[in-house]
Amino acid sequence: REWWQAPSPAKGSSNDGAVELVQFMGKDNVPFHSIVFPATLLATRREWTMVNHLSTTEYLNYETGKFSKTRGVGVFGNDAKETGIPPEVWRYYLLVNRPEGADTVFTWEDFQGKNNNELLANIGNFVNRCVNFLVKFFDGKMPAPPPMPF
Repeated sequence: REWWQAPSPAKGSSNDGAVELVQFMGKDNVPFHSIVFPATLLATRREWTMVNHLSTTEYLNYETGKFSKTRGVGVFGNDAKETGIPPEVWRYYLLVNRPEGADTVFTWEDFQGKNNNELLANIGNFVNRCVNFLVKFFDGKMPAPPPMPF
């Protein structure tokens, strides 16, 4: 089966085969992806993996214009992979720049700045301080957490 087809439970598995599909998209795609596309899937009378949640945002623009896959403007999954930049860096950048309340702009300069100044400098410094603290006061070993009250 392909990913878009409703999955079957594995033999002898307690997994019912259910998939929870969440789609992330810009605000302009909502009518198509919430009404038109599901209607076409239902019309086939076949079992498809249907979307459970749509997570929409304002626009994330690219440099001086809109992302456009058809015109090759922007950075897409295959492009991001080919840069050799780890996925975690992309996830961090997209998380902190997710256009929740207003349009935002992706620029390579901002991407580099957030990676160097926030992810590497701030978080890296925090992790380094934590490790040094563990070495100095706990013989380099993480103490066991206290029991949870619930």
